[in-house]
Amino acid sequence: MLERHNHMVKVCQTRAIKNAKYLQRAAPNDFPTTEPLEGFAGLISNDLLMRLQVGDQEKIDLPEVKEIIRGGGLPLAREKLAGPLFSGTVFPIHASFNAPGGPFAISEGDLRTITEYLSLSSRPISRYATQYGVNVTAISHRAVHFETMLSEPKFNDQMVSEWVDQIVAENAFSKNSCVAFLSPEGVLNVDAEPEGSLGYHSVSPTGVPYVFVNIACRDLTVNDVADYFALGLSHVIAEMVVDPRADITNPECCEPCGPNCTSAMRDFFGVDGEYMETSAEFPPPFTYNFFISAIVRPRSIAACPAPVQDCSYRPP
Repeated sequence: MLERHNHMVKVCQTRAIKNAKYLQRAAPNDFPTTEPLEGFAGLISNDLLMRLQVGDQEKIDLPEVKEIIRGGGLPLAREKLAGPLFSGTVFPIHASFNAPGGPFAISEGDLRTITEYLSLSSRPISRYATQYGVNVTAISHRAVHFETMLSEPKFNDQMVSEWVDQIVAENAFSKNSCVAFLSPEGVLNVDAEPEGSLGYHSVSPTGVPYVFVNIACRDLTVNDVADYFALGLSHVIAEMVVDPRADITNPECCEPCGPNCTSAMRDFFGVDGEYMETSAEFPPPFTYNFFISAIVRPRSIAACPAPVQDCSYRPP
């Protein structure tokens, strides 16, 4: 059911983050408004947090959460559009963490590679997303530097969301912006540990969408044949474009094509940006320039997994 990525199982954490934020509002005694530094893993396993929509009540010891599940469970993502898609600019963030053993930051060369990849991949992502609605996805080529101090080399999603608002305010970004938070080796987001997480997308306290991706390697390439970053980054960007409020307003457009529901399907493109084919085999038996996480046709948005023909097709 799950994608084997770099010899380890890695999944998108967006559903777990959505569920945690919902429970902070609906079950504040079980899920405090201020997230513990260690994350919510001490209250409920991350795997279970991702699957609360399907029940598993007998495995939960939290009274308010059990009552919510008994009353019908957490809300599911919508199958049809109820709000606009993202139209704006994605800003890659060059984060530097001053922490014990640090500082920790992505190299300038890897930041350039990621920015080039985003510029290439944003075009087909936007085209696939037009099946769900009108969208515009521009990529900023201006390096946005962010520096912060940590008493220990770890943080949680609530801290990330507050940093996003700080970055937006300090750089005078418009509300039609998305912050792409690229986390380097050496520090740990307890809500998205590199060993098991491709990343996630969410929204800041002031309503700014953001994506979070671990960059746990060096010397990146645009084709990412080592499978270090492109699957996760394209996956969370695509889902952010269709679901910029990161709630249940709009569908989750990548999950039915993997990695949470099945082995990840990937769309491969040549040097001219032309579609080549879609495959779950990686690396494929042909030369390509870049790939993105496959986006499901709207008719199969509720399937898990979706039929292959609804994941394997050229951009509209």
